[in-house]
Amino acid sequence: MKRFAICTVLFPLLLALGALCMSELTHVKKDVLSSVDELYQAVESGDTAQAGELAEEFQQHWENTEHHIMAFVRHGE
Repeated sequence: MKRFAICTVLFPLLLALGALCMSELTHVKKDVLSSVDELYQAVESGDTAQAGELAEEFQQHWENTEHHIMAFVRHGE
């Protein structure tokens, strides 16, 4: 009976944790894609000053969010 009670507590917690992780990953993905799209538009328009500034912002943003994505991406040596 104790095992059943433990399972009924752990299963919803695991589901909630999985949903939270997927939500965070989706949020990070949208942020990264919008940053890349903004950078692409600046490059296409020929505004090199803005493109350089956006590239620096993107690099800083990537360094801050890389650990969120790497937990879910397969990677090797």
